[in-house]
Amino acid sequence: MINQLTDTPLIPQEILDEIDNIKPLTGGEWDITDNDAITKFKTSLKSQLLIIQSEKCAYCGLPLGETGKTEIEHFAPKGGAKRPKHPEFSFTVKNLVISCNLCNSPVKKGNYDTIKVKDVNYDDCEFKIVHPYFDDHSLHYSWTNRDQKVLIQGLTDEGIESVRIFKLYSEAHTEARVRLKIRAYLLSIPEGVDIVDAALDYNP
Repeated sequence: MINQLTDTPLIPQEILDEIDNIKPLTGGEWDITDNDAITKFKTSLKSQLLIIQSEKCAYCGLPLGETGKTEIEHFAPKGGAKRPKHPEFSFTVKNLVISCNLCNSPVKKGNYDTIKVKDVNYDDCEFKIVHPYFDDHSLHYSWTNRDQKVLIQGLTDEGIESVRIFKLYSEAHTEARVRLKIRAYLLSIPEGVDIVDAALDYNP
């Protein structure tokens, strides 16, 4: 259910060149709203990530919208104008994914520093949690009910920390997985579509 991302968004070079013109990044640049290059970067990035991630959250693997609104998320926190952490990676494509609000809420990842060992080259950094692009997720997570994939647990330090940070064992995440399994089952049986449609149309 939670899979490694195997494709990377391709941002037009002219947009990247314009982004380079605002460097060095010191914090807060991501939130600039009157810069055409930044707007184009975000638009292009989001449209590609929705396809690459199959419209699923990069952290919990649930369909976007299943557990809250969707947003572009900085894996290594960019910080902000008053609290910069890793602003130099604000526009690093592999540092950007789409997550659901449940995983990206302030009480979960928030400004948690995901970098364990920092390098000027993002690809050479070491991370505390499972990275959407760099890690084979099957090596970091397992499911107590392997076939149904409802109850998750971490296998490695990074996997355990990811489960803890994103509360992937939470009632909200677990219930969402169960809903998806029930829906898939109903759609696989005769008259299942009618049952699902009736449930969706139900208005007490």
